[in-house]
Amino acid sequence: MTRPGKVPRSLSRIFTGTALTMALACTGNIGGSINSPGDNGGSGGSDNNPAGGNGGSGGGGGVGGKPVTPPPSGPVTAENSAGPAVFRRLTLNEFQNSIRDLLGENMSIAATDLTADQGTVTGFGTGARFTNSIDAGNFYKVSDTVAASAVKHLSTLVPMTCNLTATAQTEQESCVKAFVEKFGLRAFRRPLLDAEKADLLALYKALRASDTAVTFTDAVAGLIKGMLMSPQFLYHWELADVAQKDGTLVKFGDYEMASRLSFFLWATIPDETLLSAAAAGQLTDPKNIEKQARRMLTSDKAKDAISDFHTQWLEIAGLPGLTKDASYTKYNAAVGQAMIDETLAFANSVLFGQNATGKLEDLFTSRSTFMNGPLAALYGVSGVSGDKMVAASYDPKQRAGILTQGSFLASHADGDFSHPVRRGVTVLRHVLCQEIPQPDSVMVPPLPERPQGITTREFYAQHSTFGPICTSCHALIDPMGFAFENFDAVGQYRETEVGKKVDASGTLKLPSGDLSYHDAVEMTTKLSTSKELRDCMTRYWMRYLLRRQEVAGEKGSVENALKAFAQSQWDVREMLVAITTQRAFTHRQPFDGEQTR
Repeated sequence: MTRPGKVPRSLSRIFTGTALTMALACTGNIGGSINSPGDNGGSGGSDNNPAGGNGGSGGGGGVGGKPVTPPPSGPVTAENSAGPAVFRRLTLNEFQNSIRDLLGENMSIAATDLTADQGTVTGFGTGARFTNSIDAGNFYKVSDTVAASAVKHLSTLVPMTCNLTATAQTEQESCVKAFVEKFGLRAFRRPLLDAEKADLLALYKALRASDTAVTFTDAVAGLIKGMLMSPQFLYHWELADVAQKDGTLVKFGDYEMASRLSFFLWATIPDETLLSAAAAGQLTDPKNIEKQARRMLTSDKAKDAISDFHTQWLEIAGLPGLTKDASYTKYNAAVGQAMIDETLAFANSVLFGQNATGKLEDLFTSRSTFMNGPLAALYGVSGVSGDKMVAASYDPKQRAGILTQGSFLASHADGDFSHPVRRGVTVLRHVLCQEIPQPDSVMVPPLPERPQGITTREFYAQHSTFGPICTSCHALIDPMGFAFENFDAVGQYRETEVGKKVDASGTLKLPSGDLSYHDAVEMTTKLSTSKELRDCMTRYWMRYLLRRQEVAGEKGSVENALKAFAQSQWDVREMLVAITTQRAFTHRQPFDGEQTR
């Protein structure tokens, strides 16, 4: 394709490098700091103050179940409010999924293509900031590659009224206007403003005028690239008009709600059904929101969000790149990827599909999973061969559920031995929402070099000799980590270590009571019905939506979602539907000086 010429200054907010770099550097919270008190939020929520919940297990529910607990109504109160919206870029996963659904282009972004997502205290990433011309240039290259490929099937992207063989300038421009309106709606997730349409048409004309060799198709490719590089596509901010005030909060509009639903439940852009519902003004009604959420959880696209959540929640994405000791002959990078594939297939089998139970308990106790031949060999499971992932089962005495899978165990281990602290801290923080703060102004001493002939548990037991400050944390961390000592650094099951029988027993002290176990299978089985786990999973799905920790003002939304979760006998899908109708989903705090109506 001929290189486009200079774009007019009036178009710089869409297509030029300098403006792009400045625009892409923006991230933050819309509506104030989540760490300081506000009119509707209060101070940042604490993981150590879980909302209450009722017991119960088994039973029905599912996405076709009874209506969920209605959203909070009445005046906004300290516990029935909403926090700030995080103004953030699409994550790399969201970007890939959006390109697929917008253009029909499947792509896999390498680490060298675009800057990795920024991490957050919740464990869920936000799109990285673009801080220099190299970042912007890399994004230009990716957008150029995508656009050049997409126009090869241009007939699937333009309106049916377009005649792609037309040569008359007026007919071509008429097609471009229709394309900008149709494609722009899906790319920006809202109808384009008149000024945006005019700018894009001017961009098309500028590209055609820059060189006689630039064809109609070339110029449309330039339009696609311009829209992909626009902040309107790249950022979660679908507001095109003045924000709508609702009491002391801002209520998300219909198109904003379409995007919140689609990125929360699908990790991608809205489909035609959602956009049509938004156009009809239906997505500010809780009943219609619930109806759409139930529809969306039956779509194959729900697998993308389920996979994205569990990848980030368990922090397993980088496993294939970790270096493990050469003595683990059954492990390599391909097996590491198979471990991730197992976890995602397993999570989707529990939460998605006609035969899925949706039950939180099954996620932590099921013996049914998926393996290929190399992974089965590492697990010691017979009867599985080849590279394709197939349904399989664990030895029930060795493994049960997602925390005993290789992806979690190998990701949170050292290169040559298990790491009880890493495993323990991850479970406490991400599974039980128990925060483990680092003591202020205290130098944490390193463990001495490990002597020969002692087990990992014996080695880490030295924490108790470091004094009360260290013991206060490790008395909670270490028992949880020791529960996984039947698994080595790559997740292989073992009964002995350095010739000694592995001791994986312990007692975990939780707010709801002590939890004693003799190994990981018993621990995860007991944990699966604990109050702490049920509360924490509700909070973590809420954090996946918000990309921040919940604030005090969102307590009502968390508790309502947790109540619906309990009423469904702990069906995760019902909890997700309930989240979409809560005030934390449908509203946000206004930012300072924001114009509202």
